[in-house]
Amino acid sequence: MTSTESKPPLRQGSVIPLLAVALLITYGSLYPFRFALPRKDLLTWQLSLTPGFFRDIVINLLMYCPLGFLACRLLGRLTGRAASFVLAILMGFSLSAAIECLQAFDLGRYSSAVDLVMNTAGTCLGAAAALVLRLELRPVLPIRRNPAIAVLLLCLLGSWVFPLIPRAHFAEWQAAAAFFRTAPFHPALIVFACVEWTVLRILLDSLLLRRVRTLEFLLLTLTIPARILISSQAPVWTEFAGALLAVALASRWRPSAAAFAPWFWLDIVALELFPFGRFSAPQPFGWMPFGASIIITGPSALAILLKKAFLYGAAILLPGRKLQVLTAALALLLFLLEWLQRFQPSRTAEITDPVMTVFMGIFLFFVRNRPAAEKEGLQRLRL
Repeated sequence: MTSTESKPPLRQGSVIPLLAVALLITYGSLYPFRFALPRKDLLTWQLSLTPGFFRDIVINLLMYCPLGFLACRLLGRLTGRAASFVLAILMGFSLSAAIECLQAFDLGRYSSAVDLVMNTAGTCLGAAAALVLRLELRPVLPIRRNPAIAVLLLCLLGSWVFPLIPRAHFAEWQAAAAFFRTAPFHPALIVFACVEWTVLRILLDSLLLRRVRTLEFLLLTLTIPARILISSQAPVWTEFAGALLAVALASRWRPSAAAFAPWFWLDIVALELFPFGRFSAPQPFGWMPFGASIIITGPSALAILLKKAFLYGAAILLPGRKLQVLTAALALLLFLLEWLQRFQPSRTAEITDPVMTVFMGIFLFFVRNRPAAEKEGLQRLRL
């Protein structure tokens, strides 16, 4: 048996984690993408014995460790151990050098030779760990079995963590924590959060093909206050209370996806008409899709769209029936609700939500390439 034959096969999905890590590094290093000419100094060597300087060193070192690990594991299936180690380091060095050159044109960044050195060192550590540990990477979740559910969960995760940039100063953490504690109370907000987290639990059960344990679900709710650390995120205590209520209900009441779908549709109707009882003269209806998202500048607009993609996609998927019929029904319902929002001064009536529903229905129709497996996951849990 030759050395090439003894190596594990290289699957198409093996490249996806490496590409994902490289994209996340690029995104985090160049956000918010404000470029201008002329360029600043290229690869400056500035050393300062300050807490911020050492913090940047640690971040730059750790940020490239996953890249080195994944690159060395992937290249190890094509070349020898020494070659994969060297090529992984060259990959990390090349990515860091390209980013540092681009940062010379970024208004909010500066090009640093120290960052280049630390990024390369982090890649080296990750590659060395891959050679020593010899871990074989396998998917944690059965994503290929239920791709439609996985897409919805990724949309929800994106709405939680976008823009993937932490709050840099302690004062910003204090302000976000104060907003979390002092957010206004309304019982409907707790109900909305409870229903959405129940849907999340149903989808997780369906994806894992097992019941999510109460302790696992409880730990997942801690991501709500943890979002205080992420820039532009504004979690509130009512969402946390609704999630805890969903945990309490899950310990005694576990409806199937099809049984809970009508309640979720009713929740969407209430959410579209909230706050209730405040009506005025009709406002113009916005026929341009995503018009409000264009007006709302910053990362909050995309986070809102990702949250809506999760809600509307789950509403289409949960009943377990024909996606085409459910997509048309939900789009028509949302259009009527948006038309009623013309009489609510605190809402913006526009065509975006029905259009998003159609997009999600079409997308789920093509992504849902294993209907038998999804049907097994969505319908295996009964009342």
